Amino acid sequence: MTTTNTPKSTPKPVWAAVFVGLSTIIMTLDNTIVNVALSSIANYFNAPLSSAQWVINAYTLAFASLLLGVGAISDFWGRRPLFLIGHAFFMLSSFACAFAPTADSLVVFRGIQGFGAAMVFGTCIPLIADAYAKEDSARRNRAIGLSMTVSVAAMAFGPLVGGIILQTAGDFLGRGAWPWLFLINVPLGLICILGTLAAVPNTYKTLRTEGTTAQGKADYLTIVYTVISLFAINYAILYGPQRGWGSWQTILPFILGIIVMGIMIWRQKRKGDDALLNLNMFKIPSYSTVIVLGFVSKLMSFGLFSYSIYWMFGVGQRTPIQIGAIIMLVAVPMIAVAGMVGPLGKKIGANNVVAIGMAITAIGLLTGLSINYTTNWVAIVPVFLLMGIGGGFVTPFMMDIAVSVVPPQKAGVATGMANAAMPLGTAAGVAINGAILASHINNGLDKNSIFTSLPADTASTVRDMVSTGAADKVGAKVAGLLTADQATALNDLAIKLSSQGTAIIFVACGVATLLTVFLAKWGIRDSDRWHGDDTDGVADAPGDAMPGDAAADKTASAEVAAEESANTP
Repeated sequence: MTTTNTPKSTPKPVWAAVFVGLSTIIMTLDNTIVNVALSSIANYFNAPLSSAQWVINAYTLAFASLLLGVGAISDFWGRRPLFLIGHAFFMLSSFACAFAPTADSLVVFRGIQGFGAAMVFGTCIPLIADAYAKEDSARRNRAIGLSMTVSVAAMAFGPLVGGIILQTAGDFLGRGAWPWLFLINVPLGLICILGTLAAVPNTYKTLRTEGTTAQGKADYLTIVYTVISLFAINYAILYGPQRGWGSWQTILPFILGIIVMGIMIWRQKRKGDDALLNLNMFKIPSYSTVIVLGFVSKLMSFGLFSYSIYWMFGVGQRTPIQIGAIIMLVAVPMIAVAGMVGPLGKKIGANNVVAIGMAITAIGLLTGLSINYTTNWVAIVPVFLLMGIGGGFVTPFMMDIAVSVVPPQKAGVATGMANAAMPLGTAAGVAINGAILASHINNGLDKNSIFTSLPADTASTVRDMVSTGAADKVGAKVAGLLTADQATALNDLAIKLSSQGTAIIFVACGVATLLTVFLAKWGIRDSDRWHGDDTDGVADAPGDAMPGDAAADKTASAEVAAEESANTP
């Protein structure tokens, strides 16, 4: 009689999912919670707004650059140790941010925060997957889907949480209320660390014995290559709008990133089956589709949130709390819908559900065409509502697909690559949408005789004001240089250009999102799921490998035959 040694669920996997999920919420929340405080931070340190922007960029840069490397290392070192170390880095750097003596030191501490956040976020999905036995795959999939949905929605909650803290928290040591945005992470971090120690077991030794962790030695050189390449490419994308796409500060990092990535890919192909980043994963249509959809979905959503906020500030005349409440129109329906679409995926297939979600998102973005200088903030409500509903159809399935098409020993690197595509998409979206918006604004201003009569330094300031949510204050800025009628006319033009530019980027994103409907429909295939020795979609024996990996399949078959022989009376 054949016997198998199967992994068991942890005693309380739900609590493991709760504390891991809470951790992902905190890490993603910090991507956007600082957005509404940039002006306060710039004023305190007497720094230009462009410099204060790096308080956000430093976190994004470290977070996006390290996700893939962390996911790969976790396959060798174990998930929980890295998860806890990441929390420690995040918590201590949050404390340091609140006491930062200079703007530059705050940027450095935010980078360390992003480093810790990558360690936490890069291990969260494998930790949840490890907490459930393979026979609990349905509950595991729900836990992974809900965790990812809530963490994505947390980015939308960021401006609201930040606005509430800024307007309700007291002054901190003469710095204003902004340090509380970082100090709140300290008690939350302690809760997550204690909860993880109590509810999330260190399954690494068990999984290592069963052969469901990566075997051999970690390829640290490849990890270094991935960090350098992702850092350089993200840096170029984030720096481009500020320095110019033709500047050497943009071109050189981008070229460096591409070259290093090419070296890394060449190295992985040379190592074959021993490669840390098994490029055969990209031969699986479902996995490649998830990578592309993750990139595009963030480019089309969080990549334009900043410009939505600018428009609501400069044209919609909303406060930080009001803006946060409006953006919740994305988060709330996303969470609500995500909790209901699981059965629909079983009925009509994950590919069809994701395609429907992308179509709804595209329709929502296209309704942004109604935004103009004569409308108020209400025009953006249907955009956000439909984006949230569409996201609820898409998000629960993305990471489950990424995990389910590879064997468990590749779960860390698989989720790492999928996760890395998302912040890269956000950064690309910020850059591309910003370039479209700036181009429209600059073209409109340059054709206006009143604007061209301004001194060069004032004209540059006006351009920045229109692009960064201060279009309604242009008239006051130029009041001493122009007649009252001219100042009013230029102020009206600024509001008009800001509204038109915002509508243009919404529509452009909507058209691009429509194309992903077909990709989701035909790219995601249930047949791609990894079956191992059975049909539950999870590998369950030593030697499991990527589909199409003939050598490893042969090894797995030999091991199964040997086990059956040993257990047959």
